[in-house]
Amino acid sequence: MFHDFLQDISERFTFLTYNIATNNCNHFTNECSTFLVDKTIPDFALKQAEEFFETPLGQMVKPMVMAQQNALIQGASSMFDTGSAENENKTLNVNPEAVLNTFSQLQGETPVAADLSDSITAISDISLLQESIITTPCLVLYLWSSVNEECKDSNTKMGEIAEKFSNDETSQVTFFSVNTQQVVEVAYNFNVKTIPC
Repeated sequence: MFHDFLQDISERFTFLTYNIATNNCNHFTNECSTFLVDKTIPDFALKQAEEFFETPLGQMVKPMVMAQQNALIQGASSMFDTGSAENENKTLNVNPEAVLNTFSQLQGETPVAADLSDSITAISDISLLQESIITTPCLVLYLWSSVNEECKDSNTKMGEIAEKFSNDETSQVTFFSVNTQQVVEVAYNFNVKTIPC
């Protein structure tokens, strides 16, 4: 009986119909829960992604997340090396001058000290970031800019949050940071144009 149910809903929950906000694993779980025990999962779980995208941070990252989701669905993601033959011969066409101009708006100013906690791992290149995203089950990625004076406060707050989680023995959260001034290829891949600390 459950097998028949899964067949009935299978077309609604495929790789191609996946949507992080409106058709994700929580929605699938809700359908199964309703069928099996006639109870829905809590609303906060169903609307978690949608509510996140309504926050200031969510609005900032939503275009990047949706673009990455669409690229993965279409098999054209440049963020992760899947080893597929289709992506094997593709090279990223980057104009280094344009990238440097974008991230050097405040040239000549003294970079802000990092002020990051020992509980945050600094990412120094894109391959390390890709490996960390793939191998870390629960990851917080903090993007910041050394030329943005306002990042100093954000760095301190992020350090405090990371310290709190690192002191919690039950926590599996790992914090990573990227200085977009130093690792411009990460900012380019994520299409980060400004850092609103």
